[in-house]
Amino acid sequence: MSDEDEQQTCSNTNLINETNNRLLHEIKLKLQELTREKTKYNVEKLTQDSDFLQSEIDHLNHAIGDINKQILTQTYTKKNLNAKMAILRSNSALRYSNLKMALEIKERNEIELQKPDKSPAYRDLAQRKINSIIEALPQLQKQDEYNQRLQEAEDIQTTARNKREKLLESLNAKTRKHTETKQLLNDSTIQLPDLEQTIEKLRLEREHISSSLNRKNKRRRIPNKQQKLNDSPVQSFASLEQDTELAKTLSILFKINVENMNKRIEAYANCIGKK
Repeated sequence: MSDEDEQQTCSNTNLINETNNRLLHEIKLKLQELTREKTKYNVEKLTQDSDFLQSEIDHLNHAIGDINKQILTQTYTKKNLNAKMAILRSNSALRYSNLKMALEIKERNEIELQKPDKSPAYRDLAQRKINSIIEALPQLQKQDEYNQRLQEAEDIQTTARNKREKLLESLNAKTRKHTETKQLLNDSTIQLPDLEQTIEKLRLEREHISSSLNRKNKRRRIPNKQQKLNDSPVQSFASLEQDTELAKTLSILFKINVENMNKRIEAYANCIGKK
């Protein structure tokens, strides 16, 4: 093989190696992408997640049901208390809206009675107010008790509604996640085999290209003179042809050079034979 042919062979080989290295990098990136995609379809993990989410959903539904019962109970309590207050007001004709106000009025009138400059008529009016409040104290105390219980029921309902709202948000989120997980499980029956097949093909392609590069690197480590002795033009072309199918165009160019070399070798052999 002449120096010119050897230089052409080396140039073609370098170009093929660059192409193969670029392909290896692209295969690596694609394998990483497919591996991440495959992780989404891990059937064992998806099944565990689905079971766990279903358990959480059941627990949340049970908790929300208990809260609904609690809210309903407080609604009945409020209706009952409001009915009792209405009956109390109709029977006693209370003049004061609550016990606190009545006690404040009673205290002011008691102070007025202690003042020496007040007239008998004024004192008599103040005393009647005090007496009416004292007489109404049992009803006022009962009304105050009803009001306190109403406020307690309202507070319990407000707290329960806030808690229910948070539980509903969590339930909706877990329900969406559970639906997505079940969909992934269904998709895995189709997607997972396809992904595994594609990954296996890429790994085989990577192995083929890597083996080709390794063979080429081993050949390039042989000294030039020894390479000239050992490699025939046909062997050189055969080694290039095995590198990769993607280098067909370059291989065709190299094949033309090999054919020209074979013609020169044949002519040289004929010349020797005549001598």
